[in-house]
Amino acid sequence: MSRSFVSMLAVVSIALAACAMDDKDDLGNADFSLTGHSSSGTTYRLRHADLTVDGPGGTQVFHTEDDLTRTVITTHLPPGAYTVTLATGWNLDRVNADGTTTAVDATLLSANPLAFTIASGTHTPVVLKFQAGADQVPMGDGDADISIDVTDPVPQALVVGPPSLTVLEGATGTFTVHLAAAPSSPVTVAVVTSTPSAIAVSPVSLTFTTANFAIDQTVTVVGVQDADAVDASADVTLTTAGSMVPPAIVHVAVTDDDVLSLVVTPGALTVQEGSSTSLSVQLSAQPIAPITISIVSANGSVATTAPASLTFDPVSWNVAQIVTVTGVHDPNLLDDSTQLILSASGLAPVTVPVIVKDIDAQAIVASTTNLTMGDVSSVTITAKLAFAPSANVVVTASSDNVGSLAVSPTSLTFTPANFAVPQALTLTAPNLPSTQTIHVTLGSPGVAPTVVTVLVKNVVFP
Repeated sequence: MSRSFVSMLAVVSIALAACAMDDKDDLGNADFSLTGHSSSGTTYRLRHADLTVDGPGGTQVFHTEDDLTRTVITTHLPPGAYTVTLATGWNLDRVNADGTTTAVDATLLSANPLAFTIASGTHTPVVLKFQAGADQVPMGDGDADISIDVTDPVPQALVVGPPSLTVLEGATGTFTVHLAAAPSSPVTVAVVTSTPSAIAVSPVSLTFTTANFAIDQTVTVVGVQDADAVDASADVTLTTAGSMVPPAIVHVAVTDDDVLSLVVTPGALTVQEGSSTSLSVQLSAQPIAPITISIVSANGSVATTAPASLTFDPVSWNVAQIVTVTGVHDPNLLDDSTQLILSASGLAPVTVPVIVKDIDAQAIVASTTNLTMGDVSSVTITAKLAFAPSANVVVTASSDNVGSLAVSPTSLTFTPANFAVPQALTLTAPNLPSTQTIHVTLGSPGVAPTVVTVLVKNVVFP
């Protein structure tokens, strides 16, 4: 009988030898040994076997279970051609250290029936071979004429290498798989990932046969891209149907290729004094916990921000939040600049340059732009600049009727330091025969003039 084998593998040979018995006849002798030993010292026994020998001596049937203590079956045969047939129902037992036995699955490799010849006065070796493994290692049993040659069982297993991998998100790694021993029928291995969100595997199954069981098959592992910036791990489990082949596990570490950072748009801002613009902020990847971002203006007298902080969590990390940036109105005519600094613990800070465009125009500010002179011959007015200049500014003062109204001095000089300090101008009118309207113009290149209207009445001064 042929028995399929799975994980317990051994190679067994039963050698039948015919030898001359004595000098009183020409019979040969066949001894059938029922036990044998492997190289490690393990003892095996052929059990439940019916051996039928046919030839010139007739038919003889031997039952291995007639006497469980028997280790050799002996028969005398006359010379001639014979066959030995092993009936179905046999098995091979391993004898354990405690005296108990364990059946080992095996397959008969020899022809059944097997032909052999007995010659007078000679030894004729006959070998029945059993396979339950890949190798055959002959081994005798002392002076027994029939021996059982056994190799230690080779446990069936999935041979995987390497046992662990490290892959980058979006990249691939590989490992190989083969069987430790030849199967009696095709074996399908399922390849399953414990965490599909972390790794994908291909193919998802492998098939091994007696022809390719020892040939490595390759499994490709792909690190799956995700939204977070956290390293991941997963296991690839390889299993077969049933429980005879233990599962194998390959551990996979996935290195995240995302860097958690601030995404700020735009990268630079321009805003007018007194006006506002906006800044969009979000995270580049999903955090594992809420992150608070502070927004600070390097110079609050140039630009301000609102709000002063933003918070992103694992749900809202990619939802843009808005920061309002306002240019501060100042007393000069210059464009100003500053920086906005966005920072959070564990993240690289982001700096956004801000230019604040000045909206002011320089002006000459007179203490009055309308006055009446009727009972005095002179009056004093003052002038100053509205904003600090970047350089000295000369303001000229002129009357459109010098003969009726004189101005002194005719020019004033303002510096960036004294631009806001009023400077005096004296307006002097002589005796006039009639009432007149006279205009005094205060002007400077590039600055809109300021006109002071003076009504000079017909008055004769004593």
